Amino acid sequence: MITTSPSWYRGGAKPLRWRMKKMLIFVLAGWMFLLGMGPPPVLAAGSASLTFSGTTIEMKEGTLLDLPVIVNANGETLDTVRIELSFPAELLQVDHVTLGSLFPRQAPGNVVDNVEGKLSQGAFTVEEPVTTSGTFGVVVFKALKSGTATVRILETSHLISNGEEKGNSASFGTTQVNIAPATALEETLPTLTIFSSTHPDTRAWYSVRDGLFNWQLSGEGTLQTVWTAFDALPTTDPTENAVREESTKAVAGIQDGVWYFHAQGRLADGRATQTAHYKVQIDGTPPNSILPSLDQDQFNEGTSVKMAFGTTDDLSGIRRYEVAMNGGSFQEEKSPMSLEMLPPGTYQIEVKAVDQAGNATYGQTAARVYPKDVILPSTIASDEAMTQPTSSTDREEKTFGWLLQKDRTKLLITFVLVIAAILGIIYANRKKK
Repeated sequence: MITTSPSWYRGGAKPLRWRMKKMLIFVLAGWMFLLGMGPPPVLAAGSASLTFSGTTIEMKEGTLLDLPVIVNANGETLDTVRIELSFPAELLQVDHVTLGSLFPRQAPGNVVDNVEGKLSQGAFTVEEPVTTSGTFGVVVFKALKSGTATVRILETSHLISNGEEKGNSASFGTTQVNIAPATALEETLPTLTIFSSTHPDTRAWYSVRDGLFNWQLSGEGTLQTVWTAFDALPTTDPTENAVREESTKAVAGIQDGVWYFHAQGRLADGRATQTAHYKVQIDGTPPNSILPSLDQDQFNEGTSVKMAFGTTDDLSGIRRYEVAMNGGSFQEEKSPMSLEMLPPGTYQIEVKAVDQAGNATYGQTAARVYPKDVILPSTIASDEAMTQPTSSTDREEKTFGWLLQKDRTKLLITFVLVIAAILGIIYANRKKK
């Protein structure tokens, strides 16, 4: 049973107490942001900014463009960033995003919408906060047709320090991309199309590290040789010669990351095809560790207990969570989930986090369910602590203290009586005189 999102505090408060409540809201908002539950509210403004590496960029129709997004800390200490971009979808489409080293951990809730022309990409660091300027990540665009496109960093982007907004949206940048049309010669050239039996979908993530690529010529002409390359750059010109008979290229031991296989054909008449590029996304590393948490690990039959769990994946992102009990089959679940109607017994609960490439990380916890009429051991221990008999030393100390207090009272009364007696004697002697 899946519960709804938590309610937020929205009532009034005394000024002194509100400062503490405000700090708590910042922290909760930051965690919701990291877990992909949406961006935190803008509670304060800082001086950090987001810009592009250039204000005007030239590219050609049908080609790829690397567009770095720059984080400028400007005196702030940042631990989390989310960029939100807009772009004309009729001219450009996002191929993929590569994170930089400043914020290497990918946050959940990222969206690429090539229909509406929107991108939302979040990332964070668990190391020291970022206080310098540098590349947040590189957005790779593909030019669909010629024209002038404006790519804009939206005001809904965020630069966060410990849950508090530190961005100055007035300084968020824009860039103009001038897309030139393909030449008539390029339009009439035969083209190569690349395929892969090991990594057939360029949008998917794979844990398979050995790749196999082949190509096919479309259009008039006779393919004589093919030049190939494999690297992390989307627009490399190939330099390795492959004879026509070898229509397949194998690449072994591909490391984690986004890679490209490039191929360009040389025709028998001396002409060269346009270079074709094929993207491969590899993630062979499991998600970060996960530790499920229960409201109660001992409870009576019929009690509803919530279990929370979550983690992150540094590269491809989390696809789903699955839960199994006492060695049973895993079932997909969302956090937080409710444990209800469990009969009495001991339960070993295992949670599996699966990333986009199918890698998995496991975490576990345990719970004990007692019959309805049984008093929980934790309750008995608490009651015994409250009714624990006083030790002999404690009794002696209390008795001694009481006697000491009683003696002090007697001493005070005696002192008052003595003073009164002395004053009485003095008064009587004066009266006789």
